[in-house]
Formats: sequence, C-alpha cells, structure tokens
Amino acid sequence: MKGIDMSVSPRLLYVLLPAATLTLLSGCAPLNLKNPLPWPVAPEDKPGVPNRVVTIWTDTVLYHTDRPPERGFGGRLLFYGAKEKPIKIDGTLVVYAFDETGRDPSNAKPDRKYVFPRELFAKHYSECGVGHSYSVWIPWDEVGGEQKELSLIVRFLPAGGAPVIGEMTKHLLPGRPRPGMPSWPPRAAPHRSDRNRSTPSRTRHR
Repeated sequence: MKGIDMSVSPRLLYVLLPAATLTLLSGCAPLNLKNPLPWPVAPEDKPGVPNRVVTIWTDTVLYHTDRPPERGFGGRLLFYGAKEKPIKIDGTLVVYAFDETGRDPSNAKPDRKYVFPRELFAKHYSECGVGHSYSVWIPWDEVGGEQKELSLIVRFLPAGGAPVIGEMTKHLLPGRPRPGMPSWPPRAAPHRSDRNRSTPSRTRHR
C-alpha cells in the first residue's frame, strides 16, 4: 500500500469545505452567442457531468495598455466523463492557490481563491486538438516580483452533480531570485577546458 502524504490532506479538506474568501474574476473575451445554432446540438456536444479534470498550467505574462503587466498562470482544463474523451460541462470553477514560499506546513488555508461562476466559465470554452476544453487566466502580481513556488488545486462544481477535485500541482513563478535561491531558469556553469589550464614545466637538474 502506498503511503499517504498527510501534508496534502488538510488542504483538500479546506477545498471541500465552504469558505468566504475574495473572489477574483478572469477577463477573457466572451463567445458570440447572439446568433442561434442552425442545427440541433449533437448529443456529444451537450454538457455532461464530469468525474475527472486534467489541468495544464503554464506561467505567462499578461500585458495591459493602462497598467503594468501581470505575471501568473494560464490553464487549459479538460473534463472527462465515463469515456476517455473530453466533454463539455456546465458549472462553477474554483481555483485555490497556495504560496509555498516560507509556508508553515500546518497551514491549510489558501492564499488566493479564484472563482469563475457558471455563466462566466461557459464563455471560457474552446476546442483544441483533443476536443472540448476550457482556458483560464490566474493573475498573481505585477511583473518584477520575487521568484515564487505556488501550488494550485482545481475544484469544479457541476450543475446537478458531485464536486470534482483536481490533483494539486506545484509550479514555479519566475521572478527575481530570493536571497540564497538560484535564478530561474538556471544559468549554465562556465565550462573549463583542460587545454586552457597552464601546466608548470618541470626542469630536470643534473
């Protein structure tokens, strides 16, 4: 039997329990839903109830015209039901972020909570190479801050279904190196060739 990482359990319990925290909304362009669909919606295109979610996070920078750029993470989410094929979904998405920098291991409360309500999250739909997917942006702070290690957990609340919890993953947010920490990405160590080393000549005395 595999061992259980007890340090993760309190965080998952926190995710499962309701908590009143700040709601942050993402501003992506909405889909154009004004024109009606010319054909009936196929069964596979109707929203389903997922039992698993896979999230791919990438650190990125969002540039604005009226304020400094922000660093954070862009995420692509794939929801799966009974079949091994992504499905459309209908519900609310919640992302919990934990700053691991100098964190107390017993602290299970997330540092940030991002909520995408049902109506808003539906507008984050897109179709990728593997099928139905959803994309979100998780801002953290202005560009220029210190390098951070963040853990992210996704919780999806489907309409008419049980909550789905994604796997907690750790990610490095690039920035200024903290004291005692190497920069990211790491710099290659200078290469020293043996041919460049001077070898003292030995003089044989008779």
